[in-house]
Amino acid sequence: MRQLKLLLMVAICFILVLTACSSNSEKKDAAVESGAKAQETSAASASQPAGSGINPPDTFPISDTPITMSAFAVQLPGVEDLKTNWFTQHLAEKLNIHFDWDISTDEGFKERKQLELSSGDYPEIFLAGDFTKVEQMEYGAQGVLLPLNDLIEQYAPNIKAAFDTIPYLKAAITVPDGNIYALPGVNQCFHCTRPAKMWINTQWLDELGLEMPQTTEDFYQVLKAFKEKDPNKNNKADEIALSGAASGWSRIDGFLMNAFIYNNMQDYFRVNNGKVEFVALQPEWRDGLAYMNKLYKEDLIDPAAFTQPKDGLARLGQAAGDSILGAATSLHVGEFINNESERWRQYRALEPLVGPSGVQLSTYDAGIGNSAFAITNKAKNPEAAIRLVDYLYTSEGTLFVTNGPEGELWRKAEPGEKDVRGNQAVWATKNSTHVTGNVQNFHWRGMGPFIATFEFSESRVAPEDMYSIDGYAKRLFVNTKELYEPHTPPLDAIYPKDVFISQADVEEISLMKPLITDYVESNMVQFVTGKKSLDHDWDAYVKGFDNLNLARYLEIHQNALNTMQ
Repeated sequence: MRQLKLLLMVAICFILVLTACSSNSEKKDAAVESGAKAQETSAASASQPAGSGINPPDTFPISDTPITMSAFAVQLPGVEDLKTNWFTQHLAEKLNIHFDWDISTDEGFKERKQLELSSGDYPEIFLAGDFTKVEQMEYGAQGVLLPLNDLIEQYAPNIKAAFDTIPYLKAAITVPDGNIYALPGVNQCFHCTRPAKMWINTQWLDELGLEMPQTTEDFYQVLKAFKEKDPNKNNKADEIALSGAASGWSRIDGFLMNAFIYNNMQDYFRVNNGKVEFVALQPEWRDGLAYMNKLYKEDLIDPAAFTQPKDGLARLGQAAGDSILGAATSLHVGEFINNESERWRQYRALEPLVGPSGVQLSTYDAGIGNSAFAITNKAKNPEAAIRLVDYLYTSEGTLFVTNGPEGELWRKAEPGEKDVRGNQAVWATKNSTHVTGNVQNFHWRGMGPFIATFEFSESRVAPEDMYSIDGYAKRLFVNTKELYEPHTPPLDAIYPKDVFISQADVEEISLMKPLITDYVESNMVQFVTGKKSLDHDWDAYVKGFDNLNLARYLEIHQNALNTMQ
């Protein structure tokens, strides 16, 4: 009897263990299985003919019955309220699509996106997901993001036309498994291709009898004069020589470091004879840090430049009373100067500086980077979602999402009105509040997917006076063409944005990239501000990349580049 009881107990334990293992395995596979079913459902629905509530492509509304979908979005600075925005109401009227909004602010939206995706509490669509190549593969493989290929083929002629218009677009967003999981906002804005710009207060230069600086030493002397010689003539030591913001193209290192070594401000790569190199541990990078540290020690760099958001920089540029800002780094001057201010004409673009070794470079940012739009496995009507984007990929959709309704902020061009290249223009800006940071509620400020080609962007009327409000597009075009384009490195020396890491390396690289970029950027601030010493801490900083497995990180990116070439 004892032996029988013992055998029964062993059998029961064995069954319990098997049950537990099975349960854990089921939980682990649940997300993948759910995603696979969602993908099958999406593919099946996409293969069905239009008619199940969705009207044929290029006919409106999309559905005769109102469609509501939950949507992740970012309310950018200068947009009053997405819920009451004119373009939101336009989509409701023209497409019969309404949004259950999941709205984030511009600062911190990436962290919020990650939190929602990791918790499983995410919406049906992302309008501003900023999905990296790695995230597209990772969440696509998990089934969280639906493949869009069949949906595009059946419901999206305008997206397909964009693939023809921009030959590299389709390849740039197709992951190695052959699927498209996310669609970008394509803004072929010429001045955006050289985004790391410096803007300098020329009224202060004139007041002090100074020329536009050409070298890093010239720039140092100009900033020193701005700080010490009271250029605003108010008998107060209130001048801020140089400022920027903590994120994006407003970071001061983008422009300044390019006088020492190429800095793309994103992955810190350069390509040397086909070999991927990491610039942030090179001797020239150290020299750039030393230069910025010198500026900082002499109070020529605003300490807030490393912590403040972009609207903090705008508060300096638009400060009431006397002008207090000497120079600023920003994609365009309208990000920190109100076009209604007399300062609008004072700030001019500064040509890339020549460094001590003769280096004079301009950051180049082109190609298809991260993608804005994706449909998740929670979507109840993916066909309607893809038709939404198909509309945004039209000229009308793009013009409205970036400029609002005709007659408010833009108008059709008159015969004889010329664009930036001297050709007949197509449309004209009525006033430029939509590019200066002033709050409006007509458009989404370009949030979400759209397709602004070079042809579209450059077809705007360009007045002769490029420093007028309506001449702003020409001003940016000419500044970029004359000052920044000539200093772009050879394209084969720039690591391309349109590289997909192989599926086998996705998980590994997704863990490594944030650690490495955070390490570079946090140490950069510490070296510039003097919290770390270049004399005593540089070697330890370089050694620290071993712990982050930088060699493997570079190997993965080298393999991806080799596959692309």
